[in-house]
Amino acid sequence: MPLIQDFLNKWSRACLLTVSNTPATMTSDDFGTLTMTMNQTLPIVIPASGNVALTADQAAYPVLALSGSPGGGFEVIIPNVENQWTVYNGTGEAATIIGTSGSGVSIAASHHQIVRFNGTNIVAVTSAL
Repeated sequence: MPLIQDFLNKWSRACLLTVSNTPATMTSDDFGTLTMTMNQTLPIVIPASGNVALTADQAAYPVLALSGSPGGGFEVIIPNVENQWTVYNGTGEAATIIGTSGSGVSIAASHHQIVRFNGTNIVAVTSAL
């Protein structure tokens, strides 16, 4: 009986599912614990003064929802990490999504676009919708 109990204890832990509200977290241990993300959209309020620089933790979110009332065109500066983002520019101004170096992608007001970092630049994956 102890062997069966040991087997059941290990397999019941292997099926453990942890739900988190932080972005893109996947962990593993000896029993295959899986952590999933519930909230994958990062709301970003653009100040009147303009530009916003994201942290690495913020850049882990796959969806960036821009809002606010900037005084003109602005930049969202993303750390140079290989990733892909769906960006919604809900402001009334053009947003340029750019890395800490290289070139970026301009997204018109009230448009969606998928962009990614290719190791050098932020590039468009899709046309703006």
